[in-house]
Amino acid sequence: MDILLHLESEHEGIIYIFTQKGICIYDMKKLSNFTLYVIVCIIWGCGSKEEASPKNKENEPMNTMYFACSTLDPGASSQTLEWRDWDGLGGNPPRLSGSMTLMPNTDYIAWVQLANEAGVIGSGQFMTDEIKNEMDDHAFFYQPGNASLWTITKHQLDTRGRIYDGAISFKTGNSGVIPLKITLKHQPGLKDGTLSPGSIDIEANFNITVQ
Repeated sequence: MDILLHLESEHEGIIYIFTQKGICIYDMKKLSNFTLYVIVCIIWGCGSKEEASPKNKENEPMNTMYFACSTLDPGASSQTLEWRDWDGLGGNPPRLSGSMTLMPNTDYIAWVQLANEAGVIGSGQFMTDEIKNEMDDHAFFYQPGNASLWTITKHQLDTRGRIYDGAISFKTGNSGVIPLKITLKHQPGLKDGTLSPGSIDIEANFNITVQ
């Protein structure tokens, strides 16, 4: 299980383990001691994993981004937006799929998945794990066009305690539309918590409705 983010709920006894494949929700009161031990080992084992990052590696070839989110409620389903730009800059406009409508003043968890598709949806190579293994050289940045409707409440950090943010938690504001730009920057040896250093691996624009 490749853990992106682990959260404890305000509901007593509920924990959320956030993975590449989605969200796992556990009711601690219903689990055996052995199962709890296994969960704790997974959380600590994955959270402490460190891998060396190549400092002079070129930008990653990626043309597809998935942005998904879910509330923290047990049994909640996720919503996903998809962005594809198969022919790159100067070609056809990016292709957008899906819709996302969020509730006002509500806590959410969100994650990004990346792929280099070969002209067919679902084909090609998923790149999410490769980027996560090189998190010390990368960072995701979320730029909402309406900042009053979007507040990040929990960041995902790299192995050196700097922002990586392949997964986040955030809270919505009042009703409105959020134009959201998500940028993955390649910042080997340059990370300072800001968007400025480095080069862009992939950048996508989405619209999210809050109502």
